[in-house]
Amino acid sequence: MVRALIPPAGVHALRSPQNFAKIEARAAHSLTGHGRQLYVLLADKKRLGRPFWTFTLDELRSLMGVADKKSYERWNNFRQWVLEPALAAVNDYGTVEVSMSPEKQGRSVHAVTFRWRWKDPHAAADTASENERHSVARRRQQETAGAPP
Repeated sequence: MVRALIPPAGVHALRSPQNFAKIEARAAHSLTGHGRQLYVLLADKKRLGRPFWTFTLDELRSLMGVADKKSYERWNNFRQWVLEPALAAVNDYGTVEVSMSPEKQGRSVHAVTFRWRWKDPHAAADTASENERHSVARRRQQETAGAPP
């Protein structure tokens, strides 16, 4: 006979119909373009049990599929047009909160470190309910309680 003590948040996650696997699959299908690509890259790494991963800049450009684009050779353009929108999308739809920090060698950026933290089950359930709403109504408060969102 085995007794397992599960905290209340864990019980909520196990009993919730919107558990992490469902939310994560929904997030992966809801993302588009660079957001989906970044989510796939980080999903593989976060399952290794480490709270961060560092990619060199050339490796990251290649994995994101923009290595052949001349306009993304500059760090500022790559960050502004590829990484920041992808991070915003992943943080908005996913079950993790991801942050990015550039690693410099002298004055130039040579690598990027991504750090992630799992959302607690309640925050993940809130994310799932927001993802169910229409894109125009997401993250907005409803003015009247009687009207549909």
